[in-house]
Amino acid sequence: MKFTLFLKIACYLTVPEILVTSWFCFRFFGLRPDRFPPRLIVLTLASSALIVTSLSLVSPMFQPFVGTLFYLAVLSLVFRELTWKIRIFLALVMSLLAFLIELSSTVYMMLAGLPPTQPVDWPPHRFLLMFGPGMGLLAASALWLERTGRSPGRRVLQFLVDERNRYIQHYVVLVFIQCFILVILFISRYIHARVEETRFLFYVAIFAVIVFTFLTIRLIARAREEAIRATQEAFVGDLMQMITTIRGQRHDFVNHVQTMYAMLTMKKYEQLKQYMEEVVGEIQSVSRLADKIPATALESLLMAKQAIAQSRQIRFEYRLTEPPHGLSAVRSIDLVRIVGNLVDNAFDEVMKRGEHARIVTLDIVQTDGELRISVGNAGDPLPEDERKRIFTPGYSTKKKGHEGLGLPIVVERVRHYGGEVEVGFQPERGVVFTARIPIDQEARHA
Repeated sequence: MKFTLFLKIACYLTVPEILVTSWFCFRFFGLRPDRFPPRLIVLTLASSALIVTSLSLVSPMFQPFVGTLFYLAVLSLVFRELTWKIRIFLALVMSLLAFLIELSSTVYMMLAGLPPTQPVDWPPHRFLLMFGPGMGLLAASALWLERTGRSPGRRVLQFLVDERNRYIQHYVVLVFIQCFILVILFISRYIHARVEETRFLFYVAIFAVIVFTFLTIRLIARAREEAIRATQEAFVGDLMQMITTIRGQRHDFVNHVQTMYAMLTMKKYEQLKQYMEEVVGEIQSVSRLADKIPATALESLLMAKQAIAQSRQIRFEYRLTEPPHGLSAVRSIDLVRIVGNLVDNAFDEVMKRGEHARIVTLDIVQTDGELRISVGNAGDPLPEDERKRIFTPGYSTKKKGHEGLGLPIVVERVRHYGGEVEVGFQPERGVVFTARIPIDQEARHA
């Protein structure tokens, strides 16, 4: 009797379910390993055999977790080139999709008015009617992704498995665990008709929601603290570089005085005047910022960037006709992150060009109920494919060592205030990144 039941479950449910969900997951997340079809079949048959065998050894309440572990083990053996984070994420998503397919069967049972019974009593057509629609929908979606070559979840997967997003990873795992508990609760009640175990799972689910809510709040708090710490470290780093540059300028000042004294002694007044104008102009380029930037944090940041620009032979120009009142609508720490990352990105780009073409411009204006922060760097227009990918976390056009997080951080902070970030091209400025932040209450909450 058990052999007949297990054979029926394997043929009508487990094998097609794992085949379809695995195919969909690989294509949805843009994973296209070599020799995929035969390896997919091996993954399906091996994991199905283990999962069906475990049905006689493990209680239905724990079987979904055991099945997920078996699938992960086989996945790790068949697709060894995938990182362990990707394998774990695929196993969780595949299991959740499989559970959702099984949950769809409860809808059929309730609509058809069928009493909960054991699968051993089900005829083949009942398996098809209960699980066929869900598996058919996933199969059609996987086939469409296969033919079109699209991967809607590629960026999501890249973002979640990134080393720097560990708090997001923990949060996602917590969400998956809560979903698993709820799914097991429904399966135990409506498919296996186990009333006592359902009552126990109900209490477990309530306790889990309370614990996971606390852990989620704790993760959010830690993520916020780490973001503040990272910003402070970057800010302090810029200030230290500014201090180093100023010390270098003070050291050079002795040489300037000696040179001017020698010119004065030799009565080369015209050359002395020209030389003094150059020295004064270099000193004033830093001191002018203090008169135009009203925010202390922003003033310090731009003074540091100005010193960095001088050390790299970059012409850094700022345009601030009058202090925008909208600066007060954005927290200083967020203003530093937005402006700092945009300016750093522009500096990195112009360093690819000759010294005469290293020009970076910054505009901070208030117009039409919004604060506009735009940074331009001399260069050619961005290709269309690069414009689409440039805000993706981890994407970078620079050499190895850049994390590709500057622009995504800008986008996240600007959207926090209800704004948007766009990239364009202006002949007189080059490539221009513009952050638009609503500063009136109606626009902020629209």
